[in-house]
Amino acid sequence: MSRKETPRPANRPIALVALVALIAAAGSRPASASASCNEQCLDALADTYLRALVAHDPSQLPTTKDVRFTENTIPLPLGQGLWTTASGLKAYKHVIPDPDSGQVGLYATITENGVGALLAARLKVRAGKVSELETIVVRQGDMGAFLNTDATSVRPGFLQVVPPAQRESRQDLVRIANLYFEGLEQRTGEIVPFSTQCRRFENGIQTAGTAASGMRPRPIKLPDGKTWLMPTECKASFDTRMFSYITRIDHRRFEVVDRSRGVVMSFVMFQHEGNVKFADVPGVGEVPMSAAALRPFSVVIAETFEIQHGEIREIEVVMTKLPYGAGTGWTP
Repeated sequence: MSRKETPRPANRPIALVALVALIAAAGSRPASASASCNEQCLDALADTYLRALVAHDPSQLPTTKDVRFTENTIPLPLGQGLWTTASGLKAYKHVIPDPDSGQVGLYATITENGVGALLAARLKVRAGKVSELETIVVRQGDMGAFLNTDATSVRPGFLQVVPPAQRESRQDLVRIANLYFEGLEQRTGEIVPFSTQCRRFENGIQTAGTAASGMRPRPIKLPDGKTWLMPTECKASFDTRMFSYITRIDHRRFEVVDRSRGVVMSFVMFQHEGNVKFADVPGVGEVPMSAAALRPFSVVIAETFEIQHGEIREIEVVMTKLPYGAGTGWTP
């Protein structure tokens, strides 16, 4: 075994079957949940939340008495955190309704005290009121240059309505989305059903895609002084094992599923132990990790997949760094 690789459990295939079974069971939501808030209602609720946020007035948002609210995994009283500093809405807004579970997810570009930031949120509705509000705020002070708030429109794939006869089940959409995280942990793209047109945007910046989508191989300096060009295609980049610094992916939750558009919004935690110094890239050899990966840290992530004909075509990610070992605020 190479010193670059953290051993994977020998019973991984069995564990994967069990995990997928659990996720599939969790992903099955009763249709009755939609009775109180249909797609239009959820869209309107997302707008109400954004307006209340920039007005610094949580009373504008209908909530249950026991409403739970977190910002970057920290439980807070409703009205604190970004509620006090949000200063405006920018152009981008992507709303993901899930009437079956009574939830809605959203991504938005905002300003905080005049500075651009990103927001991801999940709202859960009970009896017409918000009972859960989970938010991730990405600030320049935390992510530096790895942040772009200039997007203006949602990529078309996320908005394309799938004919009813061609729609995947909720369980299958969750299963396919989970294979993405399995591929990261197992350091292979072979098990992930990527479309050949797959693109990924993280914090508003394109980080994976084909040459046709404007991506170019990333040059990486090797120990012998040569330069290696890391491929940018979704599957090919997984196959390089350059994501080995992601030690494990915890607390996977597939909360919001829009079957009508084949979209799944997940919330996960990437844990990085900081002790993986090299990736053993097939056909290349040892490639050093970036200095930023050589310390323990966690990343809280809202990651959304658009799935067409059983393949992952579009990926949207909002993420920010947290102390190593951080939880989600929503799971034990």
